[in-house]
Amino acid sequence: PVKSHGYNDGVCMYVGEQMTYKDALYGMYLSSANECAAQLGMSWAGSTAAFAELMNAKAAQIGCTGTHFVNAHGLDNAAHYTTPYDMALIFNYALQNARFLEMATTYSYTTTTGVTCEMGHKMVHPASDAAYAAWHYEGAYAGKTGKTANAGRTLVTAANIEGHNIITVIMKSNETYFYDDTLRLL
Repeated sequence: PVKSHGYNDGVCMYVGEQMTYKDALYGMYLSSANECAAQLGMSWAGSTAAFAELMNAKAAQIGCTGTHFVNAHGLDNAAHYTTPYDMALIFNYALQNARFLEMATTYSYTTTTGVTCEMGHKMVHPASDAAYAAWHYEGAYAGKTGKTANAGRTLVTAANIEGHNIITVIMKSNETYFYDDTLRLL
C-alpha cells in the first residue's frame, strides 16, 4: 500500500492514510489527485524528483524532445515543461498498456476507503450522463484534463475516427475554448 507522509492533504488521500496502489492510481488519474501522484512517485522511486528522472528517461526513450519533468504530479515549476506533440506521444504510449487503458476508460471508481473518483473529461463520459451530454463525442474513449495557473486548461483526448486512433492535445487554453478547440481538431 501507499502511505501518505503529509505531502499534500488532498481529497483522495489524507495524511497518515494507507491506500492500495490501484486506489492511488485511480485517484491520481480520475480526480487529478496530486497527493496520490506524489505518493506514488515517492513509493516507487524514493522521491518525486527521482521519479521525475525515471519519467524523463521514459519520455526520451519514446521520442520526446521538448519535455522535462521535475515532479510526479505536474504542478507548476519553471523547469517542468512539455509540448503538445510530446504529450500525444506519451499518451499514445500509455494507451498501449492494458492496465492504463482500463483506467483511462473508466468513468467512476470507488476506492476501498469509500472515496469516489470520477473522470472530468466531458467528451469521454457516456452521452446518457446529462451533465456531460452536450460535450460527449461519439468516438472519444480516453483522455485527461489538467489545469494550473501557468498552464491554463489542458486537454488530451483519444478518439477512434473511422478506424483511426486520433490523439488531440490542447494546452494553455481557458474554460471557454478547450473543449471547442478539441472538437474542431477531431
